[in-house]
Amino acid sequence: LQRHLVTGESTMLNRVFEITALHRSGYEFPIELAIVPIKKTGDDFYCAFIRDITERKREGERLRESYEEIRRLASHLQDVREEERLIISREIHDQLGQQLTIMKMDINWLKKRTMLAVNDATKEKMDELNLMMDDMIKTVRKIATDLRPSLLDDLGLGAALEWHLSEFEKRAGIDVHYEGLPQELPLSVTIKTGLFRIVQESLTNVARYAKAKKVLVTLKHIDDILSLTIRDDGVGFDPAELATKKSFGIVGMRERSAMMSGKYSILSSPGQGTTVKVIVPLLIESELK
Repeated sequence: LQRHLVTGESTMLNRVFEITALHRSGYEFPIELAIVPIKKTGDDFYCAFIRDITERKREGERLRESYEEIRRLASHLQDVREEERLIISREIHDQLGQQLTIMKMDINWLKKRTMLAVNDATKEKMDELNLMMDDMIKTVRKIATDLRPSLLDDLGLGAALEWHLSEFEKRAGIDVHYEGLPQELPLSVTIKTGLFRIVQESLTNVARYAKAKKVLVTLKHIDDILSLTIRDDGVGFDPAELATKKSFGIVGMRERSAMMSGKYSILSSPGQGTTVKVIVPLLIESELK
C-alpha cells in the first residue's frame, strides 16, 4: 500500500490472491484477499475483501483425492483387462489353433487315403474344406495376436512395434517408417503395454481420419526419458474443434500416459498433419513393475 501511495503502482491491488491468515485463537487458515483503491474527496482509501476459503480448499483436496482414486482404479482395470487379454490370446492360440491344425492334418490324411476312390466332386469339396481350414487358422492367429501380441512379452516393445507397423502398412496401404532403439530396454509391463496401445490407437486414427500417405514412428531413450512420437502427413485438424468433441480414444491415450507418470500431447493444424508425442520417465520403473 505504501508503494501505491508513493508511486501509484502496486502488484497487489485490483486482483484476487490467496494467503494464509492467523485466527485469533492461534491457528492458521487460508483466505482469499482482494484490495481495491478508492479515491474520495482527494483522500486515498482502500477497501479489502476477505473470504475464508477453508471449506473450498477441503473440497478441492477431497476432489483431488477422489480423482486419484478413480485413476488408480482405472489403472487397475487396465491391468486386469490386459491380463485377461493375455490369457484369452494364449488359450485361442494354444488350444483352438492347435486343434484346427490337427483337423487340417486329418483332412490331408483323408484326402491322400481316398484319392483314388473318390470322384471329382468329392475331391473339389475336400480342397474347399482344406482352404477353409487355412482361413480359419489364419483368423484364429489374427484374433489371438490382436488381443495381445506374444512378441510384446517375449521379445519386447521394439519387436512388437516393428511387427505391428509392418501389419498396419500392409492393411492400410500407408508407408510407415520406424526409428527404434538400438537395443531393447528392460521396461515394465505397464510401460510396454501402455506405449504399444497408444501406437495402436494412434494408427487407427491415422487410418480412419488422416488420409495420410506416410507415417513416422520414433522411439528414443535420452537421460532416463523414453520418448514416443507418431507423425503423419495427413489432412490434420483444428485443435479447437477437437476440444469440443468427445474423443474417447484421445482421452484413453492421455490416461494411459498419466498411468505411466508420463505426458501426452497432440499437435495438429489443417493441412499440416498430426503429431502425437508421449514422454515417460524411466526413474519410476521399480514402482510400475
